[in-house]
Amino acid sequence: MKFKAKKNPFHVIFISLFIIIFFISLLFQNENSIFFTLIMVLNVVNLASFYFSHYNITSSSLIVKHGSIFHTEIPFEDIRHVKYSGKKLHSKKWTRQQLEIHYNLFDSVTVFVPQEEEKFISLLEENCPHMKVLNIPTNK
Repeated sequence: MKFKAKKNPFHVIFISLFIIIFFISLLFQNENSIFFTLIMVLNVVNLASFYFSHYNITSSSLIVKHGSIFHTEIPFEDIRHVKYSGKKLHSKKWTRQQLEIHYNLFDSVTVFVPQEEEKFISLLEENCPHMKVLNIPTNK
């Protein structure tokens, strides 16, 4: 089952401002500046990664995909616990909250909370009965 990630409004606004600033600075450059072009391309890739982030729960693992670059597959038997961090916003598509998924002995991946948070956690608990959920937010 596929779950889309909520987005952090501060990251989206901050990166969008950088893209606008670098685009305007490119227009006023007298010569071709590869530096500003590269910075702008990196910001566009970073902004696009927020819109293409998702989580896929298969029969044997959790697949975390952040943009087109980062792809992590975590087998259910390796997941130890899931920890909440950050503040919750009362929105279906925006959040400042993150999930830190700890697996193996010392590995972890930090991701944004999925849009269907309760369903995501319940499916994880169903497939990983040994997993613990820490710091569950109380203001649902």
